[in-house]
Amino acid sequence: MMRRILGGLVLTLVLFVAACGDTEPMPPATPTPVPTESRTPTITPTPTNTIPGGPCDTRTPAAGSAVCGNGTKEGDEECDDGDLFGGDRCAANCTCERPDKARCELGGNSGSLVQGSLLAVRLMFENSRVLATSGSPREGTVVTTDPEITFAPGDIPQVVKVEDLQIDPLVLPGLLCVCVRGVPIPEEFGEGNALTSIVGCGPGGLADTDIFSEQDHIIEDPSCTTGKPDTMHPGVCNGLPQVTFSGQGPRGSSRISANLSLSILMDGGRCGQGEPPVLPIYGPDNIACTDDDPIQAAPNRLEATTGTAEAAIFDLNNTPGSKMDKNTRCGGNLCVTTISGNLIDCDALEGNSTVVPNGTKWVGASTSLDLQTIGDVVLTSTFECQLPQQ
Repeated sequence: MMRRILGGLVLTLVLFVAACGDTEPMPPATPTPVPTESRTPTITPTPTNTIPGGPCDTRTPAAGSAVCGNGTKEGDEECDDGDLFGGDRCAANCTCERPDKARCELGGNSGSLVQGSLLAVRLMFENSRVLATSGSPREGTVVTTDPEITFAPGDIPQVVKVEDLQIDPLVLPGLLCVCVRGVPIPEEFGEGNALTSIVGCGPGGLADTDIFSEQDHIIEDPSCTTGKPDTMHPGVCNGLPQVTFSGQGPRGSSRISANLSLSILMDGGRCGQGEPPVLPIYGPDNIACTDDDPIQAAPNRLEATTGTAEAAIFDLNNTPGSKMDKNTRCGGNLCVTTISGNLIDCDALEGNSTVVPNGTKWVGASTSLDLQTIGDVVLTSTFECQLPQQ
């Protein structure tokens, strides 16, 4: 019986990683020391400086309309370092970033539900935390150098550095170890950032808080230039995942975008911390889930929201007309393909910038096709902040 249970958990993890996208290795990064005795975060106050236009410039702002990101401190801007990224002491809305990072301990119902037509399995997240660097709200609409980026009154931008995304390895005794890493996207998130977020704390809330992900197993494209060839069904062209944002969330709504890598180490569930024996899959430091591991899966984007996330697959399992959505069954029960989050308490967030208020919950939904022996799946995920009881 125990062997069956563990075998099912292995399958769950494989599904979880595959549902997030490609798992081809990427080159290992330069090794960096990782503390092994404690994962309690150390929060370092943000230094200040007076770089012209930068964080946080004490010069008198220039007269006239302010345009965030042009490198000139104008209007009510607290800083303007010439970019629209955070994590560099000047937030994306040209406010000085707060010296204390907001801490979110993942707890409550945090986890993922992997669902196929014959299977539904839940995977929980434990002993994990995120430290977010936050800007401050501005009273008026923030115009930027990018016409596609505008901050509404009361919006609070946030970023999470790679080292501040602290997801403990998941251990399955006797089987394997799963490493979860944040991977920076400098050109999209800013230098060293693996996650960006925006919190709508103004009276108008936040736009585009409902996320719908859909994918068609079969599309009509003989050359498959708009899709991806189906390696399990020759001659079939898979549609690419399509993500649509819509809706208007109330005050306290939030939306995040993260770049994550999930890697499986078949080490018998040791997740070694430097003790004998030496295993090549741990790299030169013989520690699992550090930067010198030779096995590191390619990263994939995750979109999540405090609003509603939904996913659907059409022509399910290469069967024309079949589908998986909230009205179909997964493993004998109705599929859970729609999931809702919880708002952030903006007053609590602004009153105490060191924690993300308890009960804040982001949700996401995604799809993956042709998983070995399982077929097409929908993955719904929950990330809930829940500080432990004192």
